[in-house]
This record gives sequence, C-alpha cells and structure tokens, in this order.
Amino acid sequence: MEDIEEYLRQKREEDEKERLAFLDKCADKVKDNSNLIYRLLALGLCSRFNLELNYDGEPPYVVYGILNYFVDNVDMDWDEWLYSDDAPLIRPIRELKKVFPELALIYDNDEDIVKLANKLYDLDIKTDYDSIYEYSKYFYANSFNFNSFTPINVGEIKKLKDEKETLIKYGYDVSEIDKKISEFGLTEEEIEAI
Repeated sequence: MEDIEEYLRQKREEDEKERLAFLDKCADKVKDNSNLIYRLLALGLCSRFNLELNYDGEPPYVVYGILNYFVDNVDMDWDEWLYSDDAPLIRPIRELKKVFPELALIYDNDEDIVKLANKLYDLDIKTDYDSIYEYSKYFYANSFNFNSFTPINVGEIKKLKDEKETLIKYGYDVSEIDKKISEFGLTEEEIEAI
C-alpha cells in the first residue's frame, strides 16, 4: 500500500514539474510578459462578467478602470478577489433595474437610480456615462457585496402612505407615520413617486 502511495506522490511531482516546465517555455516565447499579463487579466474580467469586446477587439474601457483598481489597491490573489464577497461588479446598464427593482419604481433614469442606490445603501456604484452621446453602457463598482445592504421595502412605504391618506381623510394625527416614512431616507419627491 505504501509503495502505491509513494508511486502516486512521485507521479504527481513529475507531472507538476512537467507542467511548470511547459509554462516556463510558454512564458519564454512572449517578449513582453507584463503587457500580455495585463491584457489577459482584462480579458479575464470580460469573461467573468460576460462582457462583449469593443468593435476593435479590445475590452470595454470600464474593464481597465477595475483592473487598475485591482493592481493598485487589492492584496489578494486574482481569482480569490474575483469571486470574493467584495468582488468587483460590471454589468450592462440594462440590468440596473434588475439589481435594484425597488429603486426602479421610484426613478426611470439610470443615473438617478445609481445616485439613490449610493445614497441609501452606502455604495460606490458608477456608470460609464458618455457626455457626448449622453448614455451609459455599463454600471460598475470596484467592490460590491450584495449582502451589505437590505433593499428598501417599497411595499411597506406604500402601506404607510395609504394609512396616512386614510388618517388625513378622517382628521387624525399622522406624525407617527411621517416619522416611520422618514426613516427610509427618501426625499418627499421620491416617496411621492412610490
């Protein structure tokens, strides 16, 4: 039994040496390893978030911002970081209302939804807003944890508003309901929009 285990251990070591030798041989064939690594990491982000390449075969520009953030600020292994709880997030702007459906009930404009999400949930989401063409293609965050916030309960706000309306109709005090509604952190216009 020990002979088989020893044989398997040696075989794994030999296979690993062969694999590393092959990878070294591959690395020797590339003249500019650092540029290649940078570009491959950018393509890795595209693969991770299912992003399409630009017309020129390059990753979307937003990818390089996230990649530069990783290089300058993150002290984790690449794969570990990409799949961690605080991993980056890059999504097409058309998915914004799927991520924040409760805020889509308040605003229709993507930029307004992002601002409100940042304010309410203490997030740092950005868009790649192009002022010339006046649209965004992606929204992104260098670090985004879906477990770090609880979406506002729009149903509860609607219920409180209905209750307030009924109390006003019959002349009762609504200060307690106003206090509950104000705890959601929304402006009068945002509450009115719900």
